[in-house]
Amino acid sequence: MKTTSYLLLGLAYTLFVSCGTGSETKTTTDSTTAAPAVIAAPDTTAAATTPPASEPAPQTTTPAAEPAKSAATKSSPAKASDKATASPATPAQAPAPAKTRVALYRFNCNGNHFYTANKEEGMKANCSFEGAMGFMYDSEGDASVALHRFNNPKGSHFYSTNKEEGMKAGFTYEGVTGYVFSSEHAGTKPVYRFNTGKGHFYTIDENEGQKAKFKYEGIACYIFSSEK
Repeated sequence: MKTTSYLLLGLAYTLFVSCGTGSETKTTTDSTTAAPAVIAAPDTTAAATTPPASEPAPQTTTPAAEPAKSAATKSSPAKASDKATASPATPAQAPAPAKTRVALYRFNCNGNHFYTANKEEGMKANCSFEGAMGFMYDSEGDASVALHRFNNPKGSHFYSTNKEEGMKAGFTYEGVTGYVFSSEHAGTKPVYRFNTGKGHFYTIDENEGQKAKFKYEGIACYIFSSEK
């Protein structure tokens, strides 16, 4: 009886051990046969398509430009010699006014002829008015020259563009009658000079002096034919 009890107890123990071992074996088998966890592979597509980030370009540090110096600092002061050689601006000049032409009147004073730009002068001397010979300027300009007047002690007057000529002859200088030309110009005519033996005679008609048998001394000057 005891032996049977021992057998049964041993069998129960064996079964118990077997059940425990089988459970552990099954658990081990299950854990062994379970599919291993899949480890996700790294995404190589992104790595293939995306180029590796390039290293940032090294920054070049450009030194800041020095501030521009003021004109007063950069420019050197003007030298005295520079000021002396600088040409001053030439102001615009107004055009010269047109010259006025005045008549040269001729008078006969008891056989002696008198010439003046002042008609009243001859009239007051009780001389006979013989008209205007021509025209001359009332002031100097345009290559004109002065027509000097002298008083001849013999009672006549002497006219010349050469002042020294009358002074050397001992005549009394009376001033400038007007401004004429010593050579021919456009619009002018000659004034002929004759010596009458007592004085001088001037005319724009050369034949007039020749008919009077006066001595011809050449052209005294040139005067305008018209007033304008």
